[in-house]
Amino acid sequence: MTQWNLFCWYIENKGPGFRGGIVARTCYIDDLLQKCIEDGITQFVILGAGCDSRAYRIDSLKNINV
Repeated sequence: MTQWNLFCWYIENKGPGFRGGIVARTCYIDDLLQKCIEDGITQFVILGAGCDSRAYRIDSLKNINV
């Protein structure tokens, strides 16, 4: 078992559904952001973005002030 798998196993045992909740929240925000981009937003602020990779994952953010 790798360290990552051990970490994921530990998190799920201490807080069942925690990882799934984070994945669901990320997908929701990404979908909402994509809709806002299609509607023409010109600026997007990521608060507390130390570990956020959204600006690198979503290509359409290249045309928006992040």
